[in-house]
Amino acid sequence: MALAISMFLAIRSYAEDNVSDPKAGSISGRVIDESTNQPMEYVNISVFNSADSVLITGTISNPDGQFKIEKIAAGDYYLRITFMGFSDLFTEKIAVNTKSQHNNLGEIKLKVSAAEIGEVSVVAGRARVEYQIDKRVINVSQDIVAKGGTAVSVLENTPSILVDPQGNVSLRGSYDYVVLFDGKPSVLKAAVRFNNNYKEK
Repeated sequence: MALAISMFLAIRSYAEDNVSDPKAGSISGRVIDESTNQPMEYVNISVFNSADSVLITGTISNPDGQFKIEKIAAGDYYLRITFMGFSDLFTEKIAVNTKSQHNNLGEIKLKVSAAEIGEVSVVAGRARVEYQIDKRVINVSQDIVAKGGTAVSVLENTPSILVDPQGNVSLRGSYDYVVLFDGKPSVLKAAVRFNNNYKEK
């Protein structure tokens, strides 16, 4: 009789160690911001199998930062906790069995991710056309057409200036104007090439 009772207890103990209900385990916790200690909502919590890192299940945290994943089969797992702008957090191994069937991890603190960026240069460029009291200045230093092009080729792309098929240039229909190259008067010719800018007066 004593032997039969001993065998019954051994079988019962073995069954409890392997969890009689394979989906009875759970993992819960609360996610907070480490810097502010405020709860974090919509944080992704993923459960992975420790043996082969296969994704088992997952959930997200509620407005209080709390989460609970239920119906987890007996086994060893780890959590990956992620949220945009914060560093990913991986937990230690979590064993789900009769001795540790309902695992409450308590507060889990996420750190804001720190990303270093390279040097940033802010370069101000001059407007292509500048209007002054007595003249209009056309800056051609950044004009692709002006590089190796002629005065006429640049003027063809300038507002209010017309260039006919013979290369005659008019400003709003008038041919009475003075063109300055780098501030010096010049007679406009189709073969003239630019350096930096010219001014028309």
